[in-house]
This record gives sequence, C-alpha cells and structure tokens, in this order.
Amino acid sequence: MIKYFLAFIFFLNSLVSISQQQKSIEASRIDNPPKIDGILDDAVWKSLSTAVDFNMYEPENDIPIPSGYETEVKMAYDNKATNLGT
Repeated sequence: MIKYFLAFIFFLNSLVSISQQQKSIEASRIDNPPKIDGILDDAVWKSLSTAVDFNMYEPENDIPIPSGYETEVKMAYDNKATNLGT
C-alpha cells in the first residue's frame, strides 16, 4: 500500500514540475559600466533587453500582478562586475 502511495506522490510531483514554464534572462556584455545610483536612466540600461512577465506567488498564487507593481529586470556584465537592475 505504501508503495502505491509513494508512486502517486511522485506522479503528482512530476506533473507540477512539467507544468511550470521555464524562464530565462539574457545578460549582455557591456564596455562601460552604468552609474550605480538606483536610477536606471543611463544609456547602458536603456540599451539592454528587459525581462518581464513575472508571476506573483504571495499573498496569492498566480494572480495577475496589480498595475503599478510589475517588475522589469535588466542584466549586464563586464570584466569587473555583474550589474542587475530592477
């Protein structure tokens, strides 16, 4: 009996893993680092691709993110640092 229960749990876990969409973000190589001031108005930030379409899991699972709370992420690197802007 316990063998069937464990097989069922494994099956459910597999379904959850398969159903999740895999996302990625591209980090672009830059020559001139941006100014680190908390404001993403440098030309470097404007030239980078933006990762969007995040899901909210707290306080409720998979509900649309309210307007004004969407997150955008940009990522770049050079020989000295990795820069992440949100």
